[in-house]
Amino acid sequence: MTLQVLDCTLRDGGYYNSWDFGIDLINDYLKAMSAISVDYVELGFRSLDTAGFKGGCAYTTDSFIKKLDIPSELKLGVMINASEILNHRKRQASTLSQLFKPSSKSPLTLVSIACHMHEKFDLICHFFVFEHIANPFEFLEKQLTMLNERGVIVAEIPSATDPLTSVYDIDAFEKFYWSIAHHYYYTPQSLKYVLDKMNLNYELIPEQRYDLSNHINWMMKGKPGGQSRFNHIFSNALVEKYMKDLKDHWLCDTIFLKIYKS
Repeated sequence: MTLQVLDCTLRDGGYYNSWDFGIDLINDYLKAMSAISVDYVELGFRSLDTAGFKGGCAYTTDSFIKKLDIPSELKLGVMINASEILNHRKRQASTLSQLFKPSSKSPLTLVSIACHMHEKFDLICHFFVFEHIANPFEFLEKQLTMLNERGVIVAEIPSATDPLTSVYDIDAFEKFYWSIAHHYYYTPQSLKYVLDKMNLNYELIPEQRYDLSNHINWMMKGKPGGQSRFNHIFSNALVEKYMKDLKDHWLCDTIFLKIYKS
């Protein structure tokens, strides 16, 4: 399984400042996302709604994107509101052509669609959300009401068994890792406590996102980055064996959770 990481901080954070981020701040942020090997950055919304004051990330036009210093390996996305398209039922195609150029001429790789649906779902995914939930019991109960019978919830959750804190003694990482934004930090054992208490049918899968080079970089420089940095020295077999050993011992940085509604 190939894991792709999307960051939506600028788009989601824009609710607090009307998407009015400075170019220098955005450039610094894109550089940071590239340094930690994020695959996609959702820069903001794309919209034709010009009511009231909003900053550049509320529209994220191609001309706005051209002003940015974008790391070559970083892919860009935007979000659109489905309601804005549906409100133009008789001219949806022309509305979309106003919003987007053909993909061959667009700086965008990803377009996500925000919508509200009353139907139930076969699959609900949330990535790096669960640790931010103050009451995980109420949250999961609500999620289950939104699932069809035999539906599945898939969650990606940072694990407090991350070897950079559970095995290696790296003071800089300790200061970097623990965040007040997280209500909880989970281990496999604490997740099992929550899930067993709810009598759920679930599966926990160990995953390691960051490689040996990243860990060496933390030891050497005390800061993030360094993913694949030494892969010209290390064999693929060594890199993969290191990550496999961490997962086999549940000393990994990530947990995938699957909950089955049956």
